[in-house]
Amino acid sequence: MRRSKKFKSPSPHPPPTRGGGDYIDPQEEGSLPPSPSLKGRGMGGGSIKGFFERFYKVKKTLSLVFVDIDPKTYNISPEEIEKRITPQTKAIIPVHFTGQPCDLDPIHKIACRHNLMIIEDAAHALGAAYKGRPVGGLSDLTIFSFHPVKHITTGEGGIVTINNKELYQRLLLFRNHGIVRERELLMEDQGPWYYEVQDLGYNYRLTDIQAVLGLSQLKKLDRFLARRRQIAAMYNEAFTNNLPEVEVPYQAPYADSSWHLYILTLRLDRLQKSRREIFAALRAENIGVHVHYLPVYRHPFYRRLLDSGSFNPKDFFCPNAEEIYQKIITLSLFPAMTDQDVADVITAVYKVISWATGVANFKKLPARIR
Repeated sequence: MRRSKKFKSPSPHPPPTRGGGDYIDPQEEGSLPPSPSLKGRGMGGGSIKGFFERFYKVKKTLSLVFVDIDPKTYNISPEEIEKRITPQTKAIIPVHFTGQPCDLDPIHKIACRHNLMIIEDAAHALGAAYKGRPVGGLSDLTIFSFHPVKHITTGEGGIVTINNKELYQRLLLFRNHGIVRERELLMEDQGPWYYEVQDLGYNYRLTDIQAVLGLSQLKKLDRFLARRRQIAAMYNEAFTNNLPEVEVPYQAPYADSSWHLYILTLRLDRLQKSRREIFAALRAENIGVHVHYLPVYRHPFYRRLLDSGSFNPKDFFCPNAEEIYQKIITLSLFPAMTDQDVADVITAVYKVISWATGVANFKKLPARIR
């Protein structure tokens, strides 16, 4: 990957990004960048718009408004964003859920009409593309996560890609205690030892050791992405038209997913068992299934906010997200899976779905799996 000519970092080993942002800011924790990103924008009040499943450590001076999802892509719905815009809205935070990019063009049009910032949450989407353009340089800021389960890892941490030099400088301050050492930026200069804390900041720095690991991982990213896409294709081939009791993930024509997650949707009206029973049965087959995610406002923290009257209940409830949460299961998907591992997952799904439909005979597996 070609590094941007404008790339700057105080670290000698910054992990570059696959995206097209002009500036890169390594962060100590991948789940934190929305908070410094908002701070970097200078937001002190109003509301932000976001997707249903992510937990953000947002400044208490901001009001949080959740926006419902598109029932096909499970990403934030541009139509629903438009309904939630108010004069106090400051930013939109779309999440590229499972690695499939949101439909960004209509979101950008909404942001332009209302003079809003866009902060893309691309924690799932390293290596993804929207209409042929890599995620990472399409909006004001984009965050990536390097948590151990993501496409590449630095142990913990992440980066923010930025298309605005002023925002980049403010984020550098925020992730480093607000400290300024450059002589030309000091309010006064008392000597070569002198530095100033010019703004509120924290220790969000990514260590050089983590960055070196990230650079090593980055060399493997193309291989990791290719394997994830290959596994997803194997699942799609096995389940499409063969198991009418499940739906494979819909992929929008504008999106090239990086396949962080593979989510099956259960057609519960065709099954005699609940999602929980099917989940338990797959676990009993030694398949590492999961559910991603509980609608975030269901967590106790947000319920307490609602109970306290701090938020308007209509700004929280998302019916599409509620419905989809009840019937999704995430299958195993990671680059180290062998073809036999994938076949084992497919076999287990066929076995469990056969049981869940009340069919006495094991549903016939595709020829390449048998």
